[in-house]
Amino acid sequence: MLFPLKYRKIIEHHLFKDFIKMLFFGLLSLILGLVKFKISGLEGATSDFREIPFLLSIIYIGNPVYLVGVSFISAIGALSIDAFLPTFISHAVAIVISSYVYKYFIGSKKYGLIQIIIFWFIYVLIFYYVLIIPLLVISSSLNGLSDGLDFLTYYGRYAHSARFEIISTTLVTTLFLIQYLTRKELEKHKNKLEYLVKERTEELETANEELKSINDELYDKSEIIHQQNDELKATLQNQKETQTQLIHAEKMVSLGVLTSGVSHEINNPLNYIMGGYIGLQRYFSQNASNNKEIDLFLHSIKTGVDRATQIVKSLNQFTYDSGSMDELCDIHAIIDNCLLMLQNQLNNKIEIKKNFCKENIFIEGNISNLHQVFINVFTNSIHAIDKKGSVFIKTDKNSSKVVIQIKDSGVGISKDHISKITDPFFTTKNPGEGTGLGLAITASIVKKHNGSIEFLSEKNAGTTVVLKFPLKNE
Repeated sequence: MLFPLKYRKIIEHHLFKDFIKMLFFGLLSLILGLVKFKISGLEGATSDFREIPFLLSIIYIGNPVYLVGVSFISAIGALSIDAFLPTFISHAVAIVISSYVYKYFIGSKKYGLIQIIIFWFIYVLIFYYVLIIPLLVISSSLNGLSDGLDFLTYYGRYAHSARFEIISTTLVTTLFLIQYLTRKELEKHKNKLEYLVKERTEELETANEELKSINDELYDKSEIIHQQNDELKATLQNQKETQTQLIHAEKMVSLGVLTSGVSHEINNPLNYIMGGYIGLQRYFSQNASNNKEIDLFLHSIKTGVDRATQIVKSLNQFTYDSGSMDELCDIHAIIDNCLLMLQNQLNNKIEIKKNFCKENIFIEGNISNLHQVFINVFTNSIHAIDKKGSVFIKTDKNSSKVVIQIKDSGVGISKDHISKITDPFFTTKNPGEGTGLGLAITASIVKKHNGSIEFLSEKNAGTTVVLKFPLKNE
């Protein structure tokens, strides 16, 4: 700190502050009193401005003793030692009287600004003509400085020579008082405004604390509601998924039983037909028959039996679920099996275009489940084509992934529906034409294989399904 505590208390005391103000206004009045000048155009008029800081000191200094001190310092600038005493006495009496006038009339706050200004303007004239000049004349006469002139003559001569000083001091101090009182009024309003702002701020802070408390309580309740809502959503989603899995499992069990029986029943006649084919082939071979029509008939029988056998084999792969997720799955073979099973739905109206990777593609997973994935995707593509169209199938692989693209020329999917098509029981088909489980089951199986499924579609512009699976490590 700049000053020790004991000195700081002295410096901050009001008497010490008044002492400093006394020195300031006294020295300023002394300096301005030493500068005497004549006013051109006003014959006999001389002036100084010692009375300006002298009068202003009564605004800032409330102690009469210090005001007398201002008079003493100001009087040091008298023209001679003989003139010091009259100057000091007249100014001391005048400034003490002025301080009381200012305190009880101007500083009392009983009057408005305009009334105070008018009163001050009149009082400064009285200050000169009733206090300063008469007191100077009297004190000068007592000290023999009146040059033998009578009171009125000496008074008139002094008042005439100081007329410019009186007018200028009156105007300057009046303007200063206007500025001072206006600033004080502004400070008062500012302090009042600051108090009101502080008061309102405290009220707002209190209200804000209450609102914060209410908000925290509402937030806690909202969090509980959100948590319960999330739990309900999770429960509902789990319920839907469980229901989907149960329906799918029940359907696959029924389909497996049916397929198993059908396969067994079909295999019996196929075995008879195959046995007959082998017997006929052996007979015609032993009898050295070179009839081309017989060879054609035998080839047709063999082709039909092979195709029927392949269909039965595909059905068995589709319906038999080993439950294992580490089977070696040949993607190209699975796609071909699915297309074979859906051959009757193509009805020669839908062209299948394949662009398979030159190398065989294998992934690790469940063969039966992957059959279901491609059956569902191909079925949707076929149903999306009204009359004639095409389904383009492309397979590719990189160092870590297998990518299968299936693009159809069907009616496409609207933007509003594309984000919902894997939701359980969501379908755009007419009642009775679909359950809304196909793509939900598909998405679930793909996820179980650590893969991804993406749908790219626009209305009336076809749909592209992109499937990605982790590549089987060699």
